[in-house]
Order: sequence, then structure tokens, then C-alpha cells
Amino acid sequence: MAGLQASLDLASRAARIAAAIAVHRQDTDAELLYETALLDGFAELLLWIEAPAEAVAIAERRQAHPAAPIDAERAILGTELHAIGAALMQRWGLPSLLHELAQPGLPAHSGARTVALARRLARDESAQAEHLGELARHLNVSVPAAQAFFTEVTQ
Repeated sequence: MAGLQASLDLASRAARIAAAIAVHRQDTDAELLYETALLDGFAELLLWIEAPAEAVAIAERRQAHPAAPIDAERAILGTELHAIGAALMQRWGLPSLLHELAQPGLPAHSGARTVALARRLARDESAQAEHLGELARHLNVSVPAAQAFFTEVTQ
């Protein structure tokens, strides 16, 4: 249950950050970006519910090797959670833009950058300082202003 709750908290935090970034940028797809960030972790949520032993094994491997979180997923599941989530989104007929925004490696799309950045800021507390420069560029503000923005959003 603790792992499930942590995954829910992470998804909620990423969604709040994505929404705040989208509103600041006056993005017309703010609601969709919120939903995308919220849904990003649903494959992990399903794993905690349906296969908790595998979820625990992945969490333990991630903790032992924090620099390679995807390797833990591949070792335990034979694939990445993101691939499972993408397949489910497609199977369930979710809007194609939602599916596209959730794909990693779409840095040219500002919405995809917003979602990816929100995920990194929500997930990686130890590296938030290095992500603040990216946040500042994305918001077109100074790094201290980005820090103040991030602090306000996450309180």
C-alpha cells in the first residue's frame, strides 16, 4: 500500500506542476497537460495493484541503482512501464494528443516538454536544482524566479 500511495502522490504532484507551468505559459492545452502528467504513472499504479511483488522488486532495484531506473523495469518486466502505459492508452482509445504528449523524446513540442519537466521535478528531488535551469528557460524567467515558482507550486 505504501508503494501505491507513493505512486499516487507522485502522479498528483507531477500533474499539479504541469498545470502550473501550462497556466504560466498560457498554454491552451493546460487541462490536457494536467491529465497527461496525472496518467503518466498509471502503469506503475496498476503494477502495484496487480503485481505488487514485481513492483517491490523494481523499487528495490531502483533504490540500489538510482542512475538506471529503466533498467530495473526491463530486468523485472522485460519491458518499460512507459511502454505498457502507452500500449494501454492506445488500446483504451484515449485521445491521440494525450498519447503523443506522454511519449518520451518529444522535446520539440512545448506541451511534451512541460509534462516531461513536471515529471522530472516531481520525481527527482535530489536533482531539482539542475532541473530549475530548464524550468527557467521553459517559463522564460530567471532561475531565482523559477525556484520561487516551483516552491509556490509544490507547497
